Amino acid sequence: MTYCACSSKRIQKQYRQQKLLPPKKINLSITQHLYLTKHAFALSKY
Repeated sequence: MTYCACSSKRIQKQYRQQKLLPPKKINLSITQHLYLTKHAFALSKY
């Protein structure tokens, strides 16, 4: 599985505010990353 860290801190903060995930650690698959951030260009990084 591919993980993206380009905006993981921002996503982590967003999730923490919504209390959906533990605050310490977040691992996003590329699909989750694209869904959550709408960063279409992220695919070009892999």
